Amino acid sequence: APSAELVLRPETTLSIGATPPAEAARDVRLDSQVPSLRVAAAGPDTVIVGKPATYLVTLANQGEFAARKITVQVALPAWLNLEASKATAGIVRRENLAAGGQLIWDIDEVGGQKEDALSLTLVPQEGRGFDLALDWSVRPPASTTPITVKEPKLKLEIAGTDDVVFGGTAANTITVSNPGTGDAHAVSLKVYSDADELGNLEVGTVPAGAQRTVDLNFRPAKVGAGTLRAVAAGERGLEAASTRAYQVRRAALHVQLEGSMFEFAGSEAAYVVRVANTGDADAENVMVTLSLPGGTKYLSGLEAATATSSGIAWTIDRVGPGAERVFTVICELSGAGELQFAARASTPDHLVATGAVVTRVQSAADLKLEVLDPKGPRAVEEDVSYEIHVSNRGTAEARQISIVAVCSPEVETIDVTGNAAVKSGQVFFRPVAELKPQGKIVQKVTVRAHKPGNHVFRVIVQCDDPETRLASDETTRFFVRPEGQALLAPGIETR
Repeated sequence: APSAELVLRPETTLSIGATPPAEAARDVRLDSQVPSLRVAAAGPDTVIVGKPATYLVTLANQGEFAARKITVQVALPAWLNLEASKATAGIVRRENLAAGGQLIWDIDEVGGQKEDALSLTLVPQEGRGFDLALDWSVRPPASTTPITVKEPKLKLEIAGTDDVVFGGTAANTITVSNPGTGDAHAVSLKVYSDADELGNLEVGTVPAGAQRTVDLNFRPAKVGAGTLRAVAAGERGLEAASTRAYQVRRAALHVQLEGSMFEFAGSEAAYVVRVANTGDADAENVMVTLSLPGGTKYLSGLEAATATSSGIAWTIDRVGPGAERVFTVICELSGAGELQFAARASTPDHLVATGAVVTRVQSAADLKLEVLDPKGPRAVEEDVSYEIHVSNRGTAEARQISIVAVCSPEVETIDVTGNAAVKSGQVFFRPVAELKPQGKIVQKVTVRAHKPGNHVFRVIVQCDDPETRLASDETTRFFVRPEGQALLAPGIETR
């Protein structure tokens, strides 16, 4: 799982463009008053049939504030005719007066300490008394007071690294802001990287128009695309979330070791080490080792290789994404058998890649023939010696080696070292059953020339295993020494 560190900064700051939070809420108070009205009627208490009588209805507002939507109703019997009506304000209307209805006086408003009047002229048609009945109503004033409703909100923003190398730390900043009008209480924050929870912490109260900042440093555990997700929650289901995509890059090593499948012992062989980076980040401080099997010796090819207990090693400072470094190593193969060479590349952040190749090395004998003949011309009738050297320079035994020395007809074989047979001017040495690697056979033949001239001394070597035939001809000039001249000591010349 990825490792992470969440740190809440201690300060609370205002969001950009935000208004500082208002003062703390206070209690509200609602007052409502009913207007104080007085309705009165004045006029004669005795009237005569058929004679008009005038009555005055007054509406007085004894309060301090205006009274609105006032209705005054005057009930009139059917035998009482309304001859005239006049009001100082409002509208007068009649309802079913012929059938004994009522007179209605509607007034929109009477100011505080104000008065309005309605004059009525009535004519009775019958000689009987009546009651002047007044009824009134007023709409009470509407009472309101403003109530402020505050709403807290949460908003999250994630800023930071969207590209990180595996093993490194991704630095991010999470801003928890409150764009609402009320304080957000008991705010907590949880952060996830894909399905893994990185951590959680208590943010506390985020005032309206303010923000809190959280520093997040985490080390991704997986390579490739990832998603950073933050979730903030507060009281009463308050919640906000935000996501941010990021990419984790990493180097990937690939090692290929190329070399000969077959060689003979004692030969030199070239091995090619290819170190490639198939990832999408730099591979740095790459340590390359080449394990050499027994019987193998490093010769050349590298500028700064160091010897190890199992072979050689060198360092590559950097291999970029998609790049390849190629090294050719020259080795001497002295051992025989199935020799396995192994290359390994590694980095300090635990990237490892290996490659191997097997070379089958076969041992083989390698015979060399060398004949050491006398130096300069030699006198006839003097003993002259030839040395025959047969050496095995290979890595395997040579078996059944036959050596034959052949002299010219004018040359007589005088002496032979070792077990040999001389027949018709030819010396047949007893075959050698086995000559080990780096071994040598030395034979000596002493001859005497009876006639002057250039005489040939030939050596033929044949081997059954491995099948080999070697031959060497050495020519020596023989001369006749004048009488009385001293003999010279024979010498040996190496060619």
